[in-house]
Amino acid sequence: MGILVDYIQIRHSPEQVDVLREKKIRFTQPCFLNDPFEFTPGMPNVYGHHQTWVGNRRATTFGEKARQCGVLSLPQKNNSIPMWAHYAASHAGFAIGFDTGSSFLRKAIEDRKLHPVRYLPERVSLTGLENPDAILVTKSTEWHYEEEWRWIECCSPDEYDEVRSAPNGEVLYLRSIPPQCIQEVVLGYRIEPCLAELIRAPQVNRRLQTPESVHCDSRQEPL
Repeated sequence: MGILVDYIQIRHSPEQVDVLREKKIRFTQPCFLNDPFEFTPGMPNVYGHHQTWVGNRRATTFGEKARQCGVLSLPQKNNSIPMWAHYAASHAGFAIGFDTGSSFLRKAIEDRKLHPVRYLPERVSLTGLENPDAILVTKSTEWHYEEEWRWIECCSPDEYDEVRSAPNGEVLYLRSIPPQCIQEVVLGYRIEPCLAELIRAPQVNRRLQTPESVHCDSRQEPL
């Protein structure tokens, strides 16, 4: 794979640079994902009493588990124009590239927390033979261009390294990330020069793999 990427929404708020300064990253609750159909099981068109009972029982169990989940979405590309537009404030944000060879990501894969997303034309049914947990790493084929890997944490809030409130009222679940796993930081085409300078500051990008780890989106001239 090489790298997995986290696109960061940022416009005029230096606080978003905290992901680099503090080396803590957010795991998003399902209710805040941008696709309302994610984590929503499908149902067959025709089903009997037994299938209904199985589906309802699994839906209750799955719903309780999903409420405790935090999601870290990590696409494989750092140069996708739709991704920059949708997830990095229309190219005004930045992207963090994580080294897939780092012990941090390798352990997540070994612990069966980090998985490649499956893209299917229909949602996973809770009445079928498939493990309901497959819903957690399944998306519509409409999203296939993202080539996403998904890190799922299913735990109580007090098991995260930090829980804090955002200015908009959202509760943020944060995990610490070792700086050695950050392979690169890519600055968006429209990023504010003051924010680019802040990201390049030694107190923010210290201990990254190399001083050249911070660079501009390849579609623009260097700042």
